[in-house]
Amino acid sequence: MIRQYILKDNKPHQITGKDYGINITKRENEVLRYMASGYTSTEIAKDLFISEHTVISHRKNLMIKLDARNSAHLVLRSIRFGLLE
Repeated sequence: MIRQYILKDNKPHQITGKDYGINITKRENEVLRYMASGYTSTEIAKDLFISEHTVISHRKNLMIKLDARNSAHLVLRSIRFGLLE
């Protein structure tokens, strides 16, 4: 139930990351939503049935795409770019 809430995309798509030239994969979006909800890499990996290394790779890719310095900055920029509410 929590997983369904985290992965639910219930925002109006007025401005998106694509409007800023930011394209993230479905899996990166899932990892991002878990991060924004306070999950650790280990918890995300278990819930998505992927390795912790894969989660870390997705996080690194997101940080590069959004030019973020750390996880908190990543979530903040994701909100600003309309990737998260």
